[in-house]
Amino acid sequence: MTVETVLAILAKAVLYAATLTAAGTVFSAMTLRTSLSGGLEMIIRHAALMSAGASLASLFLLFLRLGGGFNMPTLSAIYEEPVGIGLIVQTLSAILLACVPVQRWLALIAGLGLISGFGIAGHSAAHGAAWGLVAGVHVLLAAWWVGGLWTLLNLNSAKPPALVIRRFSRQALFGVAGILMAGLVIVIGLLGTDIDFSGDYVRWLLLKLCLVAVLLALATLNKVVLTPKLDTEVTAVHRFRLAIKVELSIMVAIALVVACMTTVSMPDRKVMVSNDLAPTVRLRDLTVRNYMMRASLGNVPTSTLYLNIVNSGPNEDTLLSADCICADRVTFHRMKMQGNVMTMEDLDQGLVIPPHGHIRLDPMGTHLMLTGTKHRLVAGSKETVVLHFQRSGEFVLQVPVSDLQHD
Repeated sequence: MTVETVLAILAKAVLYAATLTAAGTVFSAMTLRTSLSGGLEMIIRHAALMSAGASLASLFLLFLRLGGGFNMPTLSAIYEEPVGIGLIVQTLSAILLACVPVQRWLALIAGLGLISGFGIAGHSAAHGAAWGLVAGVHVLLAAWWVGGLWTLLNLNSAKPPALVIRRFSRQALFGVAGILMAGLVIVIGLLGTDIDFSGDYVRWLLLKLCLVAVLLALATLNKVVLTPKLDTEVTAVHRFRLAIKVELSIMVAIALVVACMTTVSMPDRKVMVSNDLAPTVRLRDLTVRNYMMRASLGNVPTSTLYLNIVNSGPNEDTLLSADCICADRVTFHRMKMQGNVMTMEDLDQGLVIPPHGHIRLDPMGTHLMLTGTKHRLVAGSKETVVLHFQRSGEFVLQVPVSDLQHD
């Protein structure tokens, strides 16, 4: 695991935890009918600032993965990618929540903006708007739960209002049920019903579910055992607050697990890729077509990219390099026969496209090799690739991943 990957995981974990805290505290304060002033306002502002910082850090890491060039192709790849759009929306919403006086309806709009980023980007959103909406509801309810715990923790430590606690307890029944139902729909949508338990994504998911089970057990203990004793036992308040702190700690652990799951793995559900997923792209005299990325083979962190480049102009051009969000390095490789043995060699120089000519990158010849893939490349998904040309500048491609043979 590279330093960049570790930083991406940490940035995501902070983003998840801070966003759920900032937005969720707003949501819970409204449903529990508590004031947003005082301690809750400080919690919201601090969490929103952390969310803004984590969003900007994630945007910067995305920028670096795309080659780090301050040019239109790279920048457009950010604000045209769902990941980039989601992070931009979350950054602006977090800044609004952190800097503008916290008013209920304005805070609600900013909180919904924070949550909407998860519905715009992510594994579920890649399957369509409806799946993104389900993911958004799942995260919104989880945020409400997190915010509700912060709201309870902010109550009078000596004698917390029983009315607010009972109100949270009743609402949590519906909230948790909604979280579980939306989560089940998402899992079926991403993995289907025939789940391969050997995949990294499923293993991270199982770890998350174990933490959720512990969280639900603790929440049940809080509701059934500790809450009824708040009015009769002096030590019950201390145990009640301690249980809330433990719940929040588990939620931080869940945020870290989800950050790992969405950074270093992908849902392994294969779908067929149709030809219209790879439209012809033109830039100046160059045309790129028939591009395709090979799906991951098991847990091997490599892949290959195949494509055709046609030069219709009078001058030669050179493919200097390529970058992909999904991999640490993209290099040129060539397959060739040495006697009766097929070998592969690295190419240090770029690939020249002659005037009024073309080059073909295919499995049995020259191709682009992706090493250090950051997650499992699953058939049916798309990956952002930036091609750097000497004369024509940069191409940004949304490359379909496929198990099919390239032709």
